Amino acid sequence: MSPLRLLVVVALVAAGCALPSAAVATPTRTGAAGEVADALALSSLPGADRTVLLDVDGHDVDGTAWNTAHGLPRAFYPGLRPGTGWDDATLDLVRLVWERVADDLAPFAVDVTTTDPGAAALERSAPEDEAYGMRVLLTTSTAAAGHLCDEPCGGVAFTDAFDRVGSAEQSPTWVFVDPDELAAARADPALLPALADTLAAAASHELGHTFGLGHDGDDEFEYHQGSGYWAPIMGRGEGRSLVQWSNGDYPGAVRREDDVAVIAANGAPLRADDHGDTPDTATPVAPGAVTRGVVTTRADRDVLLVETPCTGTIDAAVTPVPGGNLDVGLRLLRADGTVQEVGGTGTHGAGAVLGLDARLVSGVVPAGRWAVEIDGVAVTNGATADGRPTWSDYGSLGAWTARVTTSCADGSPPGLADVRAAPPPPGCSSSGGARAPPQERHRRPSRCGCGTASTSSAVPRPSPSAPARRRARHPRRAGGTRWVACDRRRPTGSRCAASWARHGVRGRAPAPAPRPRR
Repeated sequence: MSPLRLLVVVALVAAGCALPSAAVATPTRTGAAGEVADALALSSLPGADRTVLLDVDGHDVDGTAWNTAHGLPRAFYPGLRPGTGWDDATLDLVRLVWERVADDLAPFAVDVTTTDPGAAALERSAPEDEAYGMRVLLTTSTAAAGHLCDEPCGGVAFTDAFDRVGSAEQSPTWVFVDPDELAAARADPALLPALADTLAAAASHELGHTFGLGHDGDDEFEYHQGSGYWAPIMGRGEGRSLVQWSNGDYPGAVRREDDVAVIAANGAPLRADDHGDTPDTATPVAPGAVTRGVVTTRADRDVLLVETPCTGTIDAAVTPVPGGNLDVGLRLLRADGTVQEVGGTGTHGAGAVLGLDARLVSGVVPAGRWAVEIDGVAVTNGATADGRPTWSDYGSLGAWTARVTTSCADGSPPGLADVRAAPPPPGCSSSGGARAPPQERHRRPSRCGCGTASTSSAVPRPSPSAPARRRARHPRRAGGTRWVACDRRRPTGSRCAASWARHGVRGRAPAPAPRPRR
């Protein structure tokens, strides 16, 4: 008998990340048609075979397992678009959500887009079909949320659905948007970043399930709550501002799942390296030029080569994208690859993370070729003052922007090296990513990156409230191996497996669907 697929219903909890009001991005209020086209034409990796569509327009859900196995009425389910047409605040929200999800998937050869590429680009029609993906429907439909969740939840998805032949049967992946929260953010644009964190966290978590990932738990909780400013994407990052893919190397982990490897093996291969790892293969840059790239794995190093004809100093500054996952580390290397100097990141924080960016200002160095090495790093200074453990560099991945400048000790201008153009950073947009003050009602995992500008611009978030304790494993149903897992906003209530009807199935078990052949 073929294994039955796992339906995962996830209610995520998020909190915003507080920044001073001056740091909050001010949405553009032009109302121009170009603004609509821009927000609905975002693309992180054009030309990629794999696609994740963030569907904000709405979609007809008909002939899918949601209808046939779960009893969802065949209907059009709306997206984020208001009935009166697109407004600037909602378009800004679309950009912010896209920016965050795109950076979560930046290590992979996946185009995260807001433009519908058509059914052929999303459905895998045969094993030899290499162009496929997943629709993520961000919907304000309370009818869909009420049908698929027996209490408020953030999203729902089938596991292992991304690369399954006939994947359209288990599409879309759902992200539920509270209409009241959306209306409040439209009225007060300062709330947009916090809502974007909420929706992006739900989208990435649910996409993780479609790639075959399970929940990251520990010996006390079914969903690891994180610590300090860190939490895993597949756990519950309430009050955490650095939320990354994980391999289960945090204390007390009960699932040691290599998230990046699982995703890469289930439909989203790693993207090609964009910069060499050594001075010999480095990308030449002109002093003062802006260069972009992506750290794809914990072993990846991106090296930039700068040449100066005079004795002087080198100043390198690197920032991750707003809301991103990369904690930047810098080293200045000699032409032979040996280390000249190491830059500091200054990463610190409790509920909020500060200093994900990095800067290196060298001492006086002789004329010649010098390499700036960019890496994703861990917090390496041991336990924090309050005893919280620190985290590895496993999930410190994502897009970055760098500028390297040189100055001569005698004041003469340095020479310029050849410049190789770098592609636009996946997950980046001009909308910015500053965080709004935390809102009590946003209680799903936070995705904010407060330290990308400076180490003094962010206000740490209060510690999260005590999470609900881990529930017992759900028993299997008689006569089969299918089971349901659910996360809830409220810790009280009956156990998830008490009744199929309590999980949006309306009194009968969903029909089994085979796992994709690999």
